Amino acid sequence: MNYDTTFATRGHMYKYATETYPHVLDSEFQTAVNQCQLKAGDTVLNIPAACVPLESYLPSGIDYIGYETNKPFADMTGISHCSFWDIPLPAHSVDVIISLASLHHTTDKERAAFYDEARRILKPNGRLVIGDVMRDSAQDTWLNVFVNMYNSSGHLGKFWSTADIQLLTDHGFNTTMTTQSYTWGFDSESVMIDFCRNLFGLDMASDAQIVSGIRQHLTFRAEQVNIPWQLVYFISTVSHTGAPTS
Repeated sequence: MNYDTTFATRGHMYKYATETYPHVLDSEFQTAVNQCQLKAGDTVLNIPAACVPLESYLPSGIDYIGYETNKPFADMTGISHCSFWDIPLPAHSVDVIISLASLHHTTDKERAAFYDEARRILKPNGRLVIGDVMRDSAQDTWLNVFVNMYNSSGHLGKFWSTADIQLLTDHGFNTTMTTQSYTWGFDSESVMIDFCRNLFGLDMASDAQIVSGIRQHLTFRAEQVNIPWQLVYFISTVSHTGAPTS
């Protein structure tokens, strides 16, 4: 699982970006919470949770749990650590599990193990909400072409398509898919450059190369200093039609 390698080597840069510019991702985090369809009294698990502060965007009356699956990143951010497939929570104890923009670092085998564990801890009619990059989208080429070129650790994410619904089905979920678009807003171009350099680990890129890459892949709107962004959401409910296939 290259999530472990990725955030062991550049977790400090990601932490710097999200803590130095805490409002850039407001629309992303609020959009993620909106997909959870939460109600008062619900328990929500955010995994991986390091530098994904969804608790700040939750409505009142929600019981929040956060776990981080990368040990160095967990230690760095003070969040409890566990693996995707061994979450230390009782069976049928959680209403919603959300995983935001992280599972593209995992294989199908690892995702399958996570789905089985999610199904174990979710309550009847509980929801697994996955937000991630859509295959062949602008975000795909930005990450797997530009970031892969200018991040010394590389970036080759396994991004998502409608075909990924089948694996969720095989592991006991009924799934719908929706695409959500919004913008990341910046106070200035220099803030945008610093944020992107650190969030994406662009340690091999100059300022000019970062701006050029954003313009080429993400249609950067200079007059508003923002970046259009988009994620696809898989919203899955526990199936009661039978046991998962594995």
